[in-house]
Amino acid sequence: MQVQAIWENGVFRPTAPLTLKHRVVTIQIHDDEVLMEGGEFVAAIPPGEALDLPEPVRLRIAARRARRETLLHGPAECPEEDRPPTDKQVRYARAFEERNAWRGEQGREP
Repeated sequence: MQVQAIWENGVFRPTAPLTLKHRVVTIQIHDDEVLMEGGEFVAAIPPGEALDLPEPVRLRIAARRARRETLLHGPAECPEEDRPPTDKQVRYARAFEERNAWRGEQGREP
């Protein structure tokens, strides 16, 4: 079966409604349809850069990308270690201690 679809913002959208038996299907795209330079695929334009966006929006996108990079590749921080446990955390810890005690009495590993 051949289905016509439009490539729109990184998503294939069928030109006519389509009901599929499975959620995941394999599509075949001819090599002529894929942009390549020197045998390598051309990188997709990052979202937001292909559109004519206002400067404040572009700055917000850049700030979010920078924050993401910091979170992914920056030093690991554990600010929770400096805070005292909350009441909920204390209740959970007591519940787990009780559970482990019961398991110990039953001869199971905690």
